[in-house]
Amino acid sequence: MRKIVLSFSVAFVLLLAVIVLNRVTYNNTKGYTLRTDHSNRIIKLYDRIGNQLRSAEIFSPSYEQSAAGGLYAVYKADADSMVNTLFRLQKEVIDRKEQITIVDSMLFLTKRHIDVLRKKNILELINTREDWRFGELLQIQQLIDRGSKLEEALLVQRRAGLDRSNRQNNLLTVSLAVFALSIIIATFFSQFYLSKKSKWLEGFLESVLNTSQNGLLHCRAVRKKKEIVDFKLVYANKASSDLLDADPKTFVGKRWSEIPAFKDASLFTACANVIATQQEAELEHIQKLANAEKSFALSVAKLKDGVTISFYENTDIKKTAQELKKNITALEQTNRELEEYAYAASHDLQEPLRKIKTFGIFLKESQYQRLDDKGQQQLDKIIQATERMTMLIKDLLSFSGLKTKNEEFELTDLNEILNNVLQDLEVMIEQKHAIVTHERLPETYAIPVQINQLFYNLVNNSLKFSKADLPLHLDVSCKPVQSKDIADVVGLNPGETYYEIIFSDNGIGFNQHYARQIFELFKRLHDKGRYAGSGIGLSLCKKVVTNHNGIIVANGKEGVGAQFYIYLPQSPSFKTPSAQEDE
Repeated sequence: MRKIVLSFSVAFVLLLAVIVLNRVTYNNTKGYTLRTDHSNRIIKLYDRIGNQLRSAEIFSPSYEQSAAGGLYAVYKADADSMVNTLFRLQKEVIDRKEQITIVDSMLFLTKRHIDVLRKKNILELINTREDWRFGELLQIQQLIDRGSKLEEALLVQRRAGLDRSNRQNNLLTVSLAVFALSIIIATFFSQFYLSKKSKWLEGFLESVLNTSQNGLLHCRAVRKKKEIVDFKLVYANKASSDLLDADPKTFVGKRWSEIPAFKDASLFTACANVIATQQEAELEHIQKLANAEKSFALSVAKLKDGVTISFYENTDIKKTAQELKKNITALEQTNRELEEYAYAASHDLQEPLRKIKTFGIFLKESQYQRLDDKGQQQLDKIIQATERMTMLIKDLLSFSGLKTKNEEFELTDLNEILNNVLQDLEVMIEQKHAIVTHERLPETYAIPVQINQLFYNLVNNSLKFSKADLPLHLDVSCKPVQSKDIADVVGLNPGETYYEIIFSDNGIGFNQHYARQIFELFKRLHDKGRYAGSGIGLSLCKKVVTNHNGIIVANGKEGVGAQFYIYLPQSPSFKTPSAQEDE
């Protein structure tokens, strides 16, 4: 008894010593954590200032009205808060002589250049030949790097000191603990604790598995001469009743050969293969019941010498998929019928229109002078209306006739297409005194006829909406771009390279608010009496670009001009069109 009391007394004293050592270690760690947090704040402020400096170098007020105006607003906010961040950093390093020198230098240089950076970005500074600023901007970045490295070196030094101290304390703590606790007591308490924890975990796991919406089964292989001849159901959660068609508890411990739901030989073969190959398997199981038939999706995985099966009923999902497939087929048939009807109706409409126009012109030539002013005006309106209707029907036929077949895609020289379009519009170009310039365009996989329609409509659109008092200047440019570099363009395929083809003119332009609307069918932004057209041209452009898995974007300003950005995929793997041809 005295030995036990003495042992506990010695153990108690040793444990007190361990507590004291742990307290010392805790205080050291706490002090290190506080100092580390302070250094990390300083490093983060340096990083933030670096980011704000880069934002200030990128930002330019000239971009605020562009399509990326929202992005440049973030850069402007960063630039505006740079000085405040420097003041915060100055407060953080108030007790660091070397850091104070760095921050003061940065603050002086920043105040010297920040007002200029709010008005001009780096590119604009280059154009204004203010090269002397670049050296000081570089100096700010070097000061940022130097300040960060000072804090990082201090962190490493503190960490090394803490590690040395903790190693000594830990070594002494372990030694005292070994003396304080005997193997018997440690084993006893450890087993007692583990036993309680194991029971809790079993109850917790059971509750989790039974609340799962998926059925879960674990089956152990039954072997005869090392060959799997059957499986034994070891565990089944509550949701398994869907597959077993009974209370799972009544089947736990039984072999598959005794359970009706597992009579399917293909299920046995699949599970045996999972054990043999150690590869998970996905399969479908049909459970035939008295009144109905259920379908289950099963996932089978190996666990020791058995399998774990997770499953859910997908009967309704399969029925829905089948109904959806039927509806899609019916919809495709309806679309084909509507296209045939629209095509036939448009053709049939042209014949009476030709007669109306022919007789209208005949009346104008033979009876025009016999009509009074009102009659002449009405006859003119009839002829004009038939001309507009004829043009509308032709445009509708062109729009509905834009089909996409894989075999129509071929390597196409865009320069040849553009030159042909300019020749077709040569008379109109001369009448408008227009100047058309273009860069060398690439070759790409495309449908030549459709690209011709695209270029024709864009050039014709610029000529139509040119200014009366200013010769039109239309410029066509092209360059390859990565989708990540034009993230503001919605719909591009991530990680792909595109040709960015830009049609830019100095015509009457349009309000950017209507940039999406102009691509809609029959949408017009201008008076049809002043500007001829059916409102289909740009809709046709969008459909052509969509057929080529591309994107078209409009950018305009009233009285200044318009730009149309076309993004066509560069990779030959994109020459097969998407299923969006009838959008």
